[in-house]
Amino acid sequence: MKDKCSKIATIVMAVLFVLSAAVLVVFFTVGFNETGSVASGIVKWPKFTDLLMFWMYFLVALCLVVTIIGILIAKGAKIDSQMPKAAGVLRAIGSFLFVPLLIVGFVLGSSAAVRTGQGIYDNPFWCQATDALLYTIYALVGVTLLGLILNLTGIFKK
Repeated sequence: MKDKCSKIATIVMAVLFVLSAAVLVVFFTVGFNETGSVASGIVKWPKFTDLLMFWMYFLVALCLVVTIIGILIAKGAKIDSQMPKAAGVLRAIGSFLFVPLLIVGFVLGSSAAVRTGQGIYDNPFWCQATDALLYTIYALVGVTLLGLILNLTGIFKK
C-alpha cells in the first residue's frame, strides 16, 4: 500500500511539475502583446498573465486542500505518536514562527505611499501590512530552503 501511494504521489508531482514548466515557458516566450490602459498611460504585459495567475491560485488551493486532508488523516490514524521527538519539536517551532514574523514584519514595514497602476495608494496601515506579509513570505521561504538543504545533507535522518 505504501509503495502504491508513493508511486501515485511521485506521478502526480511529476505531472504538476511538467504543467508548471509548460505554463512558465508559455508565459515567458509567447510575447508582450496585451495592452491595457492604466492611470499612467498605455502599458504592455505578457499575453498569458491570466494563465499564470490562475495556475498559481490552483496550486495554492491544491496545497491547502492536500494539507488539510493530510492533517485529518494523520489525526485519525494517530500517526503523530510515531513521529520522532526532533520532528515534533521542529514542527512546533515552525508553527509558532509565523506570528512573530508577522509582528516583526509589521514593525519594520514602511507606511510610505506607493504608486500603483491606478494612482497613489496612501493608506499607512495597509502599506505596512503588505510589507509585513511580504517579509514573512521571504523569511518562511528562507527557512524552507534551509530545512531542505539540511534534510538533503542527511542531518535529519534517523
